[in-house]
Amino acid sequence: MKLLIIGESHILPKTIRHYSMLRDRGIQSHFYIDDSSGKTRETLAHNHLNIYYATDTTNRLLAWLYHWIGYIQLLIKIDPDIIEVYTSRHPLLIIPMVLIAKFVKIPCVIICRGELNPLYAKSQSKFQLACLTILLRICQLAVYKEPYMPKILNTLCPKTERYFWYNSIPINPTPLLTKESNTVLFLNRFLPMRHLDLIIRSAKHVKVAFPDVKFILVGQISHLLPYRALNNTAKTRRNEIIQYEKKLKDLVVRLNLSDVVELLPFTDNVQSFFSQAKVFLFPADTVFCNYALLESMERAVPAIVSDQKDPYARLIIKHLDNGIITPQDEYQLANAICLLLRNEPFRQSLAISARNTIIHKYNLDTNINALIHKYYELHR
Repeated sequence: MKLLIIGESHILPKTIRHYSMLRDRGIQSHFYIDDSSGKTRETLAHNHLNIYYATDTTNRLLAWLYHWIGYIQLLIKIDPDIIEVYTSRHPLLIIPMVLIAKFVKIPCVIICRGELNPLYAKSQSKFQLACLTILLRICQLAVYKEPYMPKILNTLCPKTERYFWYNSIPINPTPLLTKESNTVLFLNRFLPMRHLDLIIRSAKHVKVAFPDVKFILVGQISHLLPYRALNNTAKTRRNEIIQYEKKLKDLVVRLNLSDVVELLPFTDNVQSFFSQAKVFLFPADTVFCNYALLESMERAVPAIVSDQKDPYARLIIKHLDNGIITPQDEYQLANAICLLLRNEPFRQSLAISARNTIIHKYNLDTNINALIHKYYELHR
């Protein structure tokens, strides 16, 4: 079977894990992207991919025509069995590509990620949301990643078949449970919905009980955001992220925590951070199946999360069994961190249980077989 992936703007290393396993099972993946960020070229330095570069459509509406022409040429060249559709690009760019695929009888699968998140949808124009609705309705299958999405899909595309395929990750060799230092880790893109200010304020209280504690917060992204946007909404969002990161830096200085809290740029090279961390923090508004959360648990780093805005957090974190659930409150977050740093046997018990959760429920090697079966059904 051959897949053609469209609509993505670039390919990241975490994406490669999924498609590498498909390749091992005899499924070829071909990517048609413009890579305006340059991130795909960085990924290619360490991985082999079938990449076909499209015309960069950023701020060049006329370039859309060349994008579509290149896509038609690729359809003829590859003759794919299934088209996978992402919506990193404007849905209006993708709609004609899906219609062409339908005309030549190639099934299209739309991958539903954060673009259906109500928090994200608020930042989109009504026109973009209307185009997304059309796209959902003309694809044959919607693969959704989050448990809140069925209700939304029932409204937007009630007749489109859907399949729940949540994030999962590969299982690596068993890690060491013992750690040399009291390191607390956050690893994700810095966004207001993830409440890094709450983490920094909690560090002030943890420092009193553990003067040697180190909070490592990895995920600054303002330097990765080029000032190129198709609309004012995107420019506004970029400026909000820049201001948010500045506020975090100012908060560290104001609370006199420069010796405790370290803010680092976003990276895909994460294993060294997990190897030194005793605790992983993720008091975000959306928790379920976040990749960094899964990776921390697989590396036996117990997580502290919040279910205050995301009740589905409890689908993956069982309180005091494989992690800790706290409200979005600096004092209770600090108390949970201190509990794990103070009680090493308990911390290791949670770490073992966290890793077992990933092995048995979020194992990519197992879960990908179910998706492959669904694709073969669609292809027939």
